[in-house]
Amino acid sequence: MAQVLSTAWATLLLGAAIVAVGYLVKYRQWTTLVVGSAPFDSTDPSPVFASYAGNVTLVAGGFVVCMGVAQSLGLLALVPGWLQGLLFVGAVVLVAPRLGVVATER
Repeated sequence: MAQVLSTAWATLLLGAAIVAVGYLVKYRQWTTLVVGSAPFDSTDPSPVFASYAGNVTLVAGGFVVCMGVAQSLGLLALVPGWLQGLLFVGAVVLVAPRLGVVATER
């Protein structure tokens, strides 16, 4: 399962980096960061893919930032290690698709 980094600063910096990648994918449509190829041409649904991939990345990064804050406050010691991984998976699975639906309805 997911392991928390040894220091709160490292966890916060990693979460901020993941949020930055999510921002670039979702709002700037830098899909090459996640697919590793050239940007889509005009016939492919690039905005929809960028929206979904960006949402998942933003939720994951936000959760890692929250874990860093909880770690710095000492609250993370109260949560068992196996539950930390389940919380991460639950946040990504439950929140990210709903953000994608809202983004495509506009």
